[in-house]
Amino acid sequence: MNSTIASTGFAMPVCLGFELAIHADHCPAGFGLGSWSDQSGPTSTFGFDAGRLRCRLVIDRVGERDSTGWGCC
Repeated sequence: MNSTIASTGFAMPVCLGFELAIHADHCPAGFGLGSWSDQSGPTSTFGFDAGRLRCRLVIDRVGERDSTGWGCC
């Protein structure tokens, strides 16, 4: 069984101390169905799984850290 996850996304420049990123993932094995969220330190992730596709919105509070930059990731 192939469980490789292909991911593509875009991260926006930091604005007012926050960085937004949008990701789309694809997995032949499937993710399931439903919405979910995860809070890990200064990063909040909101996602929706629809079978083999997953869409994620990541909100990162940058604070004093350096930005991860912007562009395709």
